[in-house]
Amino acid sequence: MSILSNFAAEPNRLELLVDFLKSEKKGYTKTELEDLFSPPSGRGKSSVFKEVYTVADSLDVFEFKEQENGSDLIFLKTNLRKKLLVGHIEDMIVKKEFSLKDKFAYAISWILLQDPKYPIDWSDNISSRVSKDLNNEFGELELTNKERFQHFIYWCQYLGFIQKVAINANTYVIPDPTNAIERHMQSVFNAQKEMRFEDFLYRLAEALPVMEYGLIRDTIEEKARDGLQRNVESVSTSTSLALLRLEERGIIQLLSKSDADVISLSGIANKRITHIQYLGGK
Repeated sequence: MSILSNFAAEPNRLELLVDFLKSEKKGYTKTELEDLFSPPSGRGKSSVFKEVYTVADSLDVFEFKEQENGSDLIFLKTNLRKKLLVGHIEDMIVKKEFSLKDKFAYAISWILLQDPKYPIDWSDNISSRVSKDLNNEFGELELTNKERFQHFIYWCQYLGFIQKVAINANTYVIPDPTNAIERHMQSVFNAQKEMRFEDFLYRLAEALPVMEYGLIRDTIEEKARDGLQRNVESVSTSTSLALLRLEERGIIQLLSKSDADVISLSGIANKRITHIQYLGGK
């Protein structure tokens, strides 16, 4: 079962479970955890826990220790005691063995191909749009109805790939990977303060394969219809928006020099980049 088919497994609920296990040194059986995270007795066991547990287990959040009676004690994965959950989830969903059974990361790449100038209505059923955009090569990427799409957006927002905006009485979704990119700035630059823009994009793609030059993104772009395929000498409109926002935040500076290949920002007139400088931040 995939992340998108478990509607009750919202990111905040997964955070609650992980934070609880992080605060505890002892292990719990699955039944004990279910009792703790389910409604009081007499109201029945909650299916919410079962879905949260299923997704947490698929994301490799738990460690198990067998007891003498044959049941397992559940602990939080050791590396998660010091690592942010969002980073762990991000690492998991882009792994080949995970993406082969769950198309969530491919769906992220699809939404990053969309133009922020044309927001997606929160209430839309976008299944046919996905199929058309990808020439029926990936079906609907499990975004088969409005409920799955909205659940997908909750997760994308948590991971930092989209923004939700309210316009009049309606809510819209805008592809915007600003927060996801910012989270990786220190590791991408390491000790460097400046690098060629193309090198930066390749390094970012190693950490986030849903971005330009990444394996997942390349797979999606190869199947995309005309009008969505990116010019090889530019970055997508959503990535362009994110980089400009990071520059506004004082995290980076986008530079144009005469001694390197130029890559253009889509949708931004005369914004041609050769180098990127890291100014600091998270």
